[in-house]
Amino acid sequence: MAVDHEGSIYVAGNTIQDLVSGSGWLPRFILLKYASNGENLWSYRFDGPSIGVNYVTKILLDSAQNLVIFGQYGDTDALQGGLFALKISPEGQELWRVTYLDPVYGLGGTDVRWIGDRWVFWGRNNAGNGYRYFAWQLGTDGANLGSAISEFNAELFYTQHIDKQGNLLA
Repeated sequence: MAVDHEGSIYVAGNTIQDLVSGSGWLPRFILLKYASNGENLWSYRFDGPSIGVNYVTKILLDSAQNLVIFGQYGDTDALQGGLFALKISPEGQELWRVTYLDPVYGLGGTDVRWIGDRWVFWGRNNAGNGYRYFAWQLGTDGANLGSAISEFNAELFYTQHIDKQGNLLA
């Protein structure tokens, strides 16, 4: 949830959609904007990069009151998981959308911060033989400014850190 400077409320959550392919029911996410008096102003549905699952991790507002939404998805075509980020205008128009697919395993995004001149989205995953951490950096226009992924290590559950430039440190 996020509240803009006019008191409008943005809420995002998962929905269930019947797939045209007949594969069953999979969650998507929907973003709703409400006026301060509770009137529903618009909705936006995110269908992701392919048929799969999409979950919102965080909704933030930038200095122009655009929504910047971060989350994770499951790409059922590639059988992998990744991250997404998108920017939505206060009027409900998609301004940009980017994704990051883990080359080996799925990723679970846990938090996002504005650090210096970039968004840094980080998290970890567990592939059975240890934990792996990542940090994904994006510019204000959605440009990929880089990413870092650690090696798997069963002993490093809470020992990864991100510095003020968005770099992943052990």
